[in-house]
Amino acid sequence: MRYAIYFTPSQDEPLARIAANWLGRDPFGAATRPVEAVGELSAAEVAFHTASARRYGFHATLKAPFRLAGNETEASLRAALDSFAEGTQAVIIPRLVVGQIDGFFALVPEAPVPALNRFAGDVV
Repeated sequence: MRYAIYFTPSQDEPLARIAANWLGRDPFGAATRPVEAVGELSAAEVAFHTASARRYGFHATLKAPFRLAGNETEASLRAALDSFAEGTQAVIIPRLVVGQIDGFFALVPEAPVPALNRFAGDVV
């Protein structure tokens, strides 16, 4: 089995609500609705550019899909994640902008955030 580690804002966070409206899918309730035109993009263009994101829902990938080492279990992964989360300080990203990563649009830091880079290394 493969695992991945993602972050998503809680259901009631404004960013989660805005993303769900824009993508046309609420990942918490799985409700869908037709996407709407945005600015100069038609509804069809928005649907095309958000198809992958709509399938997965609004999230940040902390650790891409991986397989557990042979001597590890899902329970040990959960315990390690709990311990990591308890001992890790929040990372503040001052400003996000729209950028592209591997051919898809993403919210990315406007400028380098050393604490975020340290966090990414610690997650791995």
